[in-house]
Amino acid sequence: MGKITIIDAVMGSGKTYDAIQRMKKMQASGEKFVYVTPFLAEVDRVIAAVPEAKAPFSEYTALGLKKKRDTFLSMVLDGDNVVTTHALFATLLADDYDHFKDHVLILDEVVQPIELLDLSAEDMEILIHSHLMVIDEETGKASFSDYYTKGRFLDFKRLCDNGTVYLFNQYFLIWSFPPIIFSAFGSIQIMTYLFDGSILKTYFSIHDITYKTERGEEQESAVKERIRGLLTIYEGPANKVGYEETSFSLNWIKKRSSVQSKSIRTTASNILKRKFKTSFRLNAYTTFKAHKAKLGGSGYSKSFIPVNARGTNNFRDKQSMVYLANRYINPLITRYTIEHGEYIHQDNWALGELLQWLWRGCIRDNKPMNVYIPSSRMRGLLTDWLNN
Repeated sequence: MGKITIIDAVMGSGKTYDAIQRMKKMQASGEKFVYVTPFLAEVDRVIAAVPEAKAPFSEYTALGLKKKRDTFLSMVLDGDNVVTTHALFATLLADDYDHFKDHVLILDEVVQPIELLDLSAEDMEILIHSHLMVIDEETGKASFSDYYTKGRFLDFKRLCDNGTVYLFNQYFLIWSFPPIIFSAFGSIQIMTYLFDGSILKTYFSIHDITYKTERGEEQESAVKERIRGLLTIYEGPANKVGYEETSFSLNWIKKRSSVQSKSIRTTASNILKRKFKTSFRLNAYTTFKAHKAKLGGSGYSKSFIPVNARGTNNFRDKQSMVYLANRYINPLITRYTIEHGEYIHQDNWALGELLQWLWRGCIRDNKPMNVYIPSSRMRGLLTDWLNN
């Protein structure tokens, strides 16, 4: 598996532009590729730049509905160049992987290779007692009955059929991306930033998947210097609320009373109005989705950017950003990787998530931008990164 290249370069260094130029050259020389991006809007953008490439679609035929996955595979078998999303790419089955040996895979941003499945203890009990799901006592691997053909567990059955679902810590099911996919393509290029802090890097170590890394260090220095001149990070008494290491983490926010939450909202609103002095149309904020309403205040609540946003250009007009979060990897996933002899660097991962989110705002267009980050940990990660 020594054919994977990690293109580790900071946002704004032209990774997507360079990839488009490579795809144009591949197309001209007859080399085949599959380009995978996080968002549908990016699919349209790449198709416009590389017009002979195709995007999978659903259609009704004489035989019924032909799903996107089916047209994706048909295009690959026909030798087409394909542009698609992470979501569709993740629906591939084990039997599909043989189709890609003649294609180059270009991944725009890392895939999420390990996930905690949202299956309740009650549902697990129903599946096990009805013998629809069987857990291997030695490996913990979950398998599903072939006789189950319809119902609300079909998506879960598909994951089990790929051989990538395992019981973990007695009560939880973990899904792991099928490692065979990384040997199925002719070669693979993964475009990202701070790869060493990603879950994918840890996943590669667990499965002994080898790769080489290309880093744009000169570009990174130039981008950091430019950002230092454009980004205003709030420093003042309003940061006192986030002085603890875990302030603004998911559990910390859960425990805030209505009075405390109101105080956070009022503080953020005042900073936007009195310090940053931008109109509500130019403001945006984030927190964990479950607490979106709890921390959404006057002057910014109408423009919520998901805390894990990356790749989208929909918020590039925003001049003032409020980051009400402190990111940690799910502890069960951390424990899972540790039990496999590997550890994810929490701070590098959190920094990467923060930078991706900030890059949704106008700083991506080299315009001045303000940010309020009350979490001392997240703010410290950002300032340390800016100052090398």
